Amino acid sequence: MADTVQAVIEVPEFVPGAEVVVHDDSDVPHLDGGPALESADVDEARCGGVERKVRRGKRGVVLKWGRKRRLPTRALMRIIFERDRSCRVPGCGRTRHLHAHHVRFVSHGGTTDPDNLILLCSTHHRALHRGEFSIRAMGDQQFSFHRSDGSIIDDAPPMRAPDDWQPDIRIDNDAVLPINPGRRLDLGYTTEVLHAVWTWKAQEEAEHAEPVAA
Repeated sequence: MADTVQAVIEVPEFVPGAEVVVHDDSDVPHLDGGPALESADVDEARCGGVERKVRRGKRGVVLKWGRKRRLPTRALMRIIFERDRSCRVPGCGRTRHLHAHHVRFVSHGGTTDPDNLILLCSTHHRALHRGEFSIRAMGDQQFSFHRSDGSIIDDAPPMRAPDDWQPDIRIDNDAVLPINPGRRLDLGYTTEVLHAVWTWKAQEEAEHAEPVAA
């Protein structure tokens, strides 16, 4: 099945997102032909977007159409993904819908390199730009996470088995099922599947529910 899919479908290594044009050349940043944006929205878009500097004349006429600059490059995304593998927020670990975030914002002079980039899921990326927590780059691709009051967010402590527990020697340490040892459980994907099934069942029940007399 995998060979068939690979042969008939050209799957890109990184799927591009929908194009959303943000104008940041005025006092009020805004979407192209759309509403105004808050600074947090602009900073979030800059993390993995494309920038082009456009110089205009006094009457708004374009005088220079600058080169497009993509942040970050595909090669750099591979480096960050191989290092992080999931959302780096302690206790998250989500592996889908990940964004490459600039720890020091681009608008504040942040660089695009492994010491300043970290993977965040879309939920935590939005929360960070809204000021719900912060990240500090400590050099050598090390980062610390802090609550809004500045206190550090530690990783969850390792779990310890009860004193009277004995492992089953027939099951590998990293196994999920005895009949299929060695396969790890993808918690992020599992949660999404369970939520989809729950939503589908709720919709089915609502459609087949008996009408209530007024």
